[in-house]
Formats: sequence, C-alpha cells, structure tokens
Amino acid sequence: MNTVDMAVLIGLIAFISFYGLYKSLKGSKQSSSANEVLHGTNVSILSSALSVCSGFLSAVSLLGFPAEIYYQGTMLYWYGPMYVVSFPLVAFLFLPVFYKLKLTSVYEYLELRFNFGCRFMASITFCIQTLLYISVALYAPALALSAIAAIPLSISVLVTAGLSALYVSVGGAKAGIYTSSLQMALILISMSVIFFISMWGTSFSDVISSARQGGRLQFADFRSDPRIRHSVWSLMIGGTGNILSLFAANQLSIQRYMAMPSLKSAQWVVLLNIPFNFLILTTYVGIGLILYRAYRFCDPIMQARDRLFPYFVVERISAFPGIIGLFLAAIYSAGLSTLSASYSALGAVVIEDVIKQYMQKMYSGMELKSDHAVVLARLLPLVFCTLSIALAYSCSVMETMMLQISLTIFGVAGGPVLSAFCLGIFFPYIKGVAAFIGQLVATLVCFFIAGGAVVSHIRPVGLPLDRSCGFGNTTQFDITDPSYGMVHPLRSDSWLVQVFRVSYQYYSIIALLVAIPLAHIAQLLTRNRTDVPINSDLLCALVVRKQKREECCAVTRTTRPIASASENDPLKIIDSAF
Repeated sequence: MNTVDMAVLIGLIAFISFYGLYKSLKGSKQSSSANEVLHGTNVSILSSALSVCSGFLSAVSLLGFPAEIYYQGTMLYWYGPMYVVSFPLVAFLFLPVFYKLKLTSVYEYLELRFNFGCRFMASITFCIQTLLYISVALYAPALALSAIAAIPLSISVLVTAGLSALYVSVGGAKAGIYTSSLQMALILISMSVIFFISMWGTSFSDVISSARQGGRLQFADFRSDPRIRHSVWSLMIGGTGNILSLFAANQLSIQRYMAMPSLKSAQWVVLLNIPFNFLILTTYVGIGLILYRAYRFCDPIMQARDRLFPYFVVERISAFPGIIGLFLAAIYSAGLSTLSASYSALGAVVIEDVIKQYMQKMYSGMELKSDHAVVLARLLPLVFCTLSIALAYSCSVMETMMLQISLTIFGVAGGPVLSAFCLGIFFPYIKGVAAFIGQLVATLVCFFIAGGAVVSHIRPVGLPLDRSCGFGNTTQFDITDPSYGMVHPLRSDSWLVQVFRVSYQYYSIIALLVAIPLAHIAQLLTRNRTDVPINSDLLCALVVRKQKREECCAVTRTTRPIASASENDPLKIIDSAF
C-alpha cells in the first residue's frame, strides 16, 4: 500500500465512524432510555434500509461471493428472484405482528404466544448463532487487511472488534444504524468502481463468452437430488427459508424495523432491501465472472480461496491510485457494519431474555432498573467484543469457504427459530408444549446434520480450473460430469453420511419440515390440556380474518331456523314465488 491508499482507507473509516457518532448524539444528550440505546429512534427509511441490508452483508459475503462464482458458477444468482418472493412475506405477514407488539426482544413474542421455554431456547440459539457468525465476520476483514496492508492479524482483529463495540457503547443502536447505512453506501460505491475498473480494456461480451466456455454460467441446474449443493430447487426453496430466517425471525433485523415511527415506514425498509440486495448480488456475480476471465488460463492456487478477490485487486488493478485503499475500506466497512449491528442485537436479547427474566423468576418478580439497563446496554458490547476476538482466532483453521460457513450457521440456528415463529403466527391451534417439542427436535436435527457434515469432511465438487501455467498440473475435469455440484465426504459413504451430504441450503427448510408436523402431532396428544384462547395480536392478519369468517359461519349455522316438512314442500315454494 502506498500513501494514497493509506490516506483513502483511514479517511473513509474515520469519516464514517465520526459521522455515525455525531448523528446519534446531535442535538441531545446521550440516550437515557435502554430502549433507545438498544433500538434507536427517528431514523430515516433509507438509513434503516441500508442498515438492514448491511447487517448480513459482511466482509464474508464481499470476499466469499465473487470467489464462489469463480469456483462454482453463477447458480447463487437464483437468490435474486427469491428476494422478490421473500421480502414481501416479511413485510406483510411477519412484520405487522412484531411491530404491533413493540417488543425490545423479538423472542419475547414466543413467551406471549407459547411459553418461556420457547423464548429461552430461541434466545440462546440466537446468541450462539450470532457469536459464531461475528467471529467469521471479524476474521474476514482482518484476513484481507493482513494480506494486503501487511498489518498483523492480531492487531487487525483487535481494532475491528473494538471500533464496532465503540459505536454501540457510545452512540447506542442509532449510531450503529447511521454508521451501517454509510458503510453500505460505501460498499455499493466501492464495488461498482472496482467492477468498472476491472472491465477496463475488455468488454461484457468477452466476460460472458469466457464464463460460458469455462462452464461458469450455471443457471439451469434442475436436478432434484438434495445432495446437489446449488440447484434451482435448493436455492429457490432453501434460499427462501434462509432469507426468512434472517429478515423475519432474527433480532438483528427486527431491531432495525422497530426503530421506524410507523408500520408503513418499517415495511418500506423491508421492501427497499429487494433492490439493494439484488444490486449487490449482481455486482458480486459480475466481479466473480471478471475474476474467472482474468485467471481462466492460469488459476492462482490459493491456500484460502476467500483471498482470491484481494489477490486480484492487488495484482491487476492496484495501478489505479487509491483503489486498494477504497477496496480495504469497503471490506472493513462491511465487517464493522455487521459487528456493530450484531453487538447491539445481542445486547437487547441478553438484557430482555436472560437478565430480566432471571431476575423476575429467581427473585420473585424483581425488575431491572432503567438506569441499570442503560449501563448494561453500553457495557455488553464490550463483553461480546472480547468473546468475538477469542472466537475469531479459531477461524484460521477452517477449511471450508467462509461464505458457506456463514450460510450454514444461518440455516442451522435460524431455521428452528423461524419454525417457532411460523407455528405461533400461522397456526392458532398450536399451543406451548407442542411448539416447544417441535422447536427442540428441529434444533437437534439441524445441528446433528450440520455437525455430521463437518465431522465427515463433506466437500463440494467444483468446476474445472486450468493450472497449466506453472502453478501445477492442469486439472482435467468434464464440465458435464454429473457429479458437479454434489458434495462428497472424505470418509466412508454410509447411509448416515448420505444424510450429511444434503445441501446446506436446505437446513432452514428441514427445520420447518420437522417442527411443523411434529408440533401438530404433539398438539393432538395434548389438546385436552391446553385449551386457552389466543390473543389476536399474536396472529397473522390473514389467520385472524379466517377465524372470524369461520366464527360467523358457525353462528349462522346454529341460529338458522329449521324448516318444517310442510315448509319444504316443493309446491308451496312454487306458489310462494308467485
């Protein structure tokens, strides 16, 4: 890195950091309400929409998506149509229920609808999920910085985690939202600039032609085998489940929606994520295809495949002044936005679902004082910062690409939580015990399958790579090989391993397919003991309207007079007509 790159990197990060703190503290003293610290208030629709998008758009996706396209093809582009399907479901089915209740922790809904067991299980699952994810999200930018800027990995990890915790501790969730929105804008601008610079001296048709010849244009894999890692079915069905688990049943996203002044504005926040996510996905796919065109005849053998994109930036386009600094600022911003949002969401869940509940149940209804809650909301990010730093160092031994690890975490942990919310919102006859059984078994099944895949060293079959330029021997591989896209174990291929080979995209759907039928069966066995009326605020509006229609029909049937035999005489009916 030269002086210009360093100035661009430091200048952009410093500007975004101070702007977020300034906007959160402008015109008022620090928030004295724990709810304001945890949620934030009076944030614009655009800022919240960008913040929601950036919450899961970490450095993992920025480094992982282009590498995924390079090594495995463009099948992930099927997530684009699923955005159009999934986000309206979030906005009009799930969000009205949560927004009406105005909950600090979204998992409180599960106690209102079912019981404390469902709430506590979901909260603990979320904490595990988020801590695992932010360890990967913290490691990714640190890896890029250490590789390009020659900054020691340990220092990069410490600075990234500490700065993210500072946003939330000092400025609360509002600072995190403003900071995340600016970081998201920087990511979009940076990726667009890198895309157009990378296209310098070539053409779009050349990129497409190279991708087609190398088998990277993969859009029509309709194989129904669930072991196919990325097929149309796994991405349409499993992708929808993943999106819903992230944006409809996750504290990190719901917390952003709750910062809006009205339900309509919150729904706009959700819907704006359709173009935002589609734009960034398109940019990732384009960059991945450009990477393939650059290295189609000479694949650089990468020890960690997630380093391919930084390697390309340094080797091919670093001659442009400031481009490396801009690239690192984008990666760093992606990491910071995810970490700050995650620290804030974890704080809300721990305070509401763990500390407050522990005090109420163990000390006879004792309440946590408001000023103590504010102090906790500002101190907990520092605790999570320390934990994430410790976990981040363990990521260096991972063999799987970070993108797949992250999506696996979302599916395994988010799927069972999504199933619990679906049982509560759409099935009014399901009660607490049945929901708890379904949620628990779904969680165990998902963790068992994912853990088995790790233990069995499941690896995907990739597309061909040409290494005849001196890095190694040419890889001989038939693009039409039917095993492409499947996942194979490095150990014995027993029937149980066949289960572990199921695509990680299906994990959230597996949770739904386990939890919902099992909860119905459990409800049939316990129906006589749980006949309690359900508050309509806890149900989807469509379900409430259906219930009202059924009640009206039932009342009509019971109050309709029974006609006598003479009144049903056909001749009398004809006479009365005249």
